[in-house]
Amino acid sequence: MVRHVMLSFSCLAHSLAASEKLQATTYPFIAFIAMQPRRTPTSSRSTSSPQQPVLTVLSRHQGKPYPPGAGPTSTQVILDHLDKQLLPRVYPFLERLRNEQREREHDRQLREEQDRAFQQAAKRDKERIEAKIAAERVETEARQKADEEAKNAAAKKEREVAEAKRKEEVRMNWRRWTRKNVASPLAGTGGNLRLAIRLATGTRLVQSFTSTASLTSLYAYIDAQLVPSHFAPEDDPSTVPEGSETGEKAIEDQIKDVDGAEWWGFRLATAYPRTEIPWKRDVQLGDLAVLEGGGQIVVEISGNPRSSIEPSTNAKGGDDDDNGYKTESDEE
Repeated sequence: MVRHVMLSFSCLAHSLAASEKLQATTYPFIAFIAMQPRRTPTSSRSTSSPQQPVLTVLSRHQGKPYPPGAGPTSTQVILDHLDKQLLPRVYPFLERLRNEQREREHDRQLREEQDRAFQQAAKRDKERIEAKIAAERVETEARQKADEEAKNAAAKKEREVAEAKRKEEVRMNWRRWTRKNVASPLAGTGGNLRLAIRLATGTRLVQSFTSTASLTSLYAYIDAQLVPSHFAPEDDPSTVPEGSETGEKAIEDQIKDVDGAEWWGFRLATAYPRTEIPWKRDVQLGDLAVLEGGGQIVVEISGNPRSSIEPSTNAKGGDDDDNGYKTESDEE
């Protein structure tokens, strides 16, 4: 009950306020209201800042609708007023407001489309930049990796060259030691096994060995011939380069853990028919059937088989049918 009284009082208060605002004094009462531009004095008008429209009372109609068609609130009077006065008066302004609203909406949509286009372009630019950075990073990493691999390969090559040079120096020390301590004593000894030896350079040598001489002594004698000429024999070392053994045993001690052909750097073979004579430990020359009664031996540098098999006319011993080689059987 109290609530209804309060609502009624509130509606009454609003009605009184509206009546006062609309200046309603007689009932029935009709007022037409619409948005219209704010009326301002001519001196204060500004074209740069348009005035906001305001809700404006366009006309008031009050009094009885009688007689019909003539009373101030009759239907015909109201309709004629709308058609002939109010609508022609408010329509242009309202249409302008609607056009402005449509323009604002169009501008808003255009800005949104431009913003989306800008964001998409920015996204594409970002993706392109990131892709370029990633590609440059991959290229840089690949280049750094290639440089590192090249550096490692160069360092490895240098180590290999240095190691090969060291091994060659060690091997040359062994050849020079062999020339002084193994090959030289053999040169002064006689024997019943006469061998004609042709080196890879074409040089021909003739050396006699006893049948009890080891295969190591034959290889050592030939190995000593591979010392370059700028190494003077008198400068050859007397002390064995490595190990505690002496003579042929020192050489065999060095070859026990490696391939013999690899250590010597050459192979031996008979001239004709060609039969290889591989190095073996504890083998006497007299036990080799291919050397029975002597023979002709060709020195083949490892990695170039048959490189020195063909006879050379520049070798010592002449150009007779046996290329200057003679065996004990020939002399008999």
